[in-house]
Amino acid sequence: MKARNVDEDQAYAMMRRTAMDQKQRIADIARAVIAAADLLR
Repeated sequence: MKARNVDEDQAYAMMRRTAMDQKQRIADIARAVIAAADLLR
């Protein structure tokens, strides 16, 4: 959220849209976001 300068509602909407576009569950998208953030630390 900090990297994209978005609030919680906007971040959720982005993940929701990505999940729908990729035909995945939002939980899977959230896990991928967390994993990517961990790699970038």
